[in-house]
Amino acid sequence: MTKAAQYISIIAGMLLFVFVIAMPPTIISKNRVDSALQFHWSNGPSSLESYVRGLLNGQTLHYMAGRTERAFLEQVGSNFKLTLVYMTVGASIAMTIGILLGIYFSVICAERLKRLLELTSVIPDFVIVLLLQLLVVVIVDATGVSLFQVASVTTDDPAIALPLISAILIPGTYIIRNVTLHMNQTLTEDYISFAKARGMGKRYIIFFHALPNVLPFVKADLHKFLGILFGNLFIFEYLYNLNGVTALVFSNVYAYNGYQYNLVVNGIFTWTIIRRHLFPHLMESFLILFVQEIVLILSLFGQLGIFNIFVGGTVLYPDEFDPIFASRTNEWSGLIGQARSSLYIYRWLLFIPLVTYIAYIIGFHLIGTGLENCSSRSSPSSRISRNTKSRVVRGFF
Repeated sequence: MTKAAQYISIIAGMLLFVFVIAMPPTIISKNRVDSALQFHWSNGPSSLESYVRGLLNGQTLHYMAGRTERAFLEQVGSNFKLTLVYMTVGASIAMTIGILLGIYFSVICAERLKRLLELTSVIPDFVIVLLLQLLVVVIVDATGVSLFQVASVTTDDPAIALPLISAILIPGTYIIRNVTLHMNQTLTEDYISFAKARGMGKRYIIFFHALPNVLPFVKADLHKFLGILFGNLFIFEYLYNLNGVTALVFSNVYAYNGYQYNLVVNGIFTWTIIRRHLFPHLMESFLILFVQEIVLILSLFGQLGIFNIFVGGTVLYPDEFDPIFASRTNEWSGLIGQARSSLYIYRWLLFIPLVTYIAYIIGFHLIGTGLENCSSRSSPSSRISRNTKSRVVRGFF
C-alpha cells in the first residue's frame, strides 16, 4: 500500500470515527411516560445525511445557542485561541519542569519523595482542580488575601493562574515519572561508567551523555503526554468556567429544539484529539490489572459526578435560578459532585468526601504497587538488575 493510500485510509477512518461517536444521542432517547430507553436506529444515518447535505448550503456550520442561531466559524475562533494558549503554555512549562525534575529525582536517593510523587500521579485531575480551588478559598478566609481567581466570572476576565497551574501539574507528573524511569536505566549503561572512569564531570555526563539518550523516549511518549493534556479539557474548562472549545460544545449540545449533531461533529474535528494509540504488551497478572482498573473506574465515577451524572442515580430538584442535582444513593462521587457548590460555605460537605475519595484511590494504588513489587521480586533477573542499578547510581553520586 502506498503512502497516499495509507493517508487516505487514516483520514477516512478518523472521519468515520467522529461521525459514529456523535450518533448515540440521536439514536437513544428516553420515554417521557415510563422513562424507558428507546432506540431509533434510523436517526443515525439520517443525521449523517443531514450533516453532509448541510455542507453544501452552509447549514452545518450554524448551531443554536439557546434560541439564537450562531455561525460556528465565527464563534470557534476565540474559543480555540483560549484553549490553545492554555494548552501550549501549560505543555511547554510542564515539559521543561518535568525533564529537569525527572533528572533530579533520578540522581537523588530520597525514596520517600519519589513515592510521594508516585502517589500524586494517581490523583484524578478534577480532584487536583478542586483542591487548588479549596486552598485558595481557605487562604482568603484566613488572611483576606485572594492569591488567584478561583474561576472565570466573565469571558472578559478569565482565570489565568489556577488553570495554568493545573495544566502544568496534571501532565507534568507523567513526564517526571517517565524521565526518572529512563534516566535510572541509562545511568546503568557501560558508556556512563566509561565516561565516569575518564574523569568527566557529573553534570557533563548527565546533560551530554545520559540526557540525549533519554530524550528519544520522551519524544516517543509525546502522544501520551498530549493525550493526558487534551483528555482533561472537559473537566479543566468546566470547573474553571473557561470559554474554550470543549465548553462551546458541551454548553450547546442540547438546544431548545434538541440534540445538535452538527455542533458535536464540528467540535470534535476542532478539538483534534483523534489519534491512534499503541497498546503496550502487559505482563502483569490478572490481579494487578484488576486493582489498576479499580483506580481508573473510581476516577471515572468522580469525573461523571462533576457533570452531575451520579452512578447511583440523579435526582433533579427544579429551582427558579439554578436546578439542584442530588445523588440517590449518596455514593462518594455523588457527594463530591453535589457539594461542589458549597466551596465558599459549608466547605466540609465537599472536603470530607473528597479526602475520603482520595484516600480510597491511593489505597488501591498502594495495593497495586505492592503486588507489582512482589511480582518483580520473584524474578531473579529483575532482582539482579535492580541491585546493580542501585549500586551504580549511588556510586555515581
